[in-house]
Amino acid sequence: MHYGAAETHGLTTHFMSAFRILHRAAAAVSPRASRRDPLAAFAQRAEISRNFIIETENYFLEGFLFTESGTIFITFEHAGGPLERPQKYRPGWGAGFLRVQRRDHIAVKPKRKDWYTRPDLPEILAQLRGLFSQYDEVVTYGGSMGGFAALTFADLIGATTVIAIAPQSTLDPRKVPWDNRFPPAKDCDFSGPYGDAVGKFAKAARVLIVLDRYCVPDMRHLARLSGGNMQVLNLPFLGHTLAADMQRMGLLAYLIASISAGSFSKTEFHAIARRRREIPHYLEALHEKAEGRPAWLRVTAQRLQALPAARTG
Repeated sequence: MHYGAAETHGLTTHFMSAFRILHRAAAAVSPRASRRDPLAAFAQRAEISRNFIIETENYFLEGFLFTESGTIFITFEHAGGPLERPQKYRPGWGAGFLRVQRRDHIAVKPKRKDWYTRPDLPEILAQLRGLFSQYDEVVTYGGSMGGFAALTFADLIGATTVIAIAPQSTLDPRKVPWDNRFPPAKDCDFSGPYGDAVGKFAKAARVLIVLDRYCVPDMRHLARLSGGNMQVLNLPFLGHTLAADMQRMGLLAYLIASISAGSFSKTEFHAIARRRREIPHYLEALHEKAEGRPAWLRVTAQRLQALPAARTG
């Protein structure tokens, strides 16, 4: 059961006003009318959340608020998939797991791959700061293009924690002419105030950047970023698309659960990350790196032979 949705086309209607109207309307319902509600008998047992969609010119923001306290996650999609993304109700980054776990979250979904560079996004995020301020922990969270946004909008949102997986620092060709991995980024304007993540996450207490130190472009982006609040979590030989492997290993679930509980530990993170030894392409990359080291070659070859998926390609 959900309270109603507030949809805005533009930035003139604040969704919180719509929520207040809904609450007043609910309070005005007569006992007799409520008795006719076929769901009224379940009121004490229903798990209620506030679900809303805010639509701006270039973005959808879908929120599920279960507790309205504790921790809220603001998630940003990666660049994988189609260029144009008109589906309003598609799942946002991490939203399926967050909903199952009943974690308050807002999933930011661009209408096309734009690296979150359109001005209507910082405008609506600024309007939502009153909501974010109700929480003890505000987490921005995303991978690759979404990791860029998690860093870039951290201070604007008031994030206390940032989770950025293999993020870009910017794709402004004047600043990073060496990163040509993402052709759609050529049509994006990174010249605005939120076109570069450098200096945009200084107020967060903790910034977790997860990457593969052997992925040279990702490391070059990391070199542009600095701050005493940064913690770099290395997952070697998993490449730029390591988020999918993190999900298989249970690392994404661990990050969400441990940050919500205030129990995150780098030691525990890396202990879980040992499960990558069962991932074929990790072993293949390690096997190639072991050239000239007979002992390493034997170990990686044995592990690869033990994995049917690796033997069949």
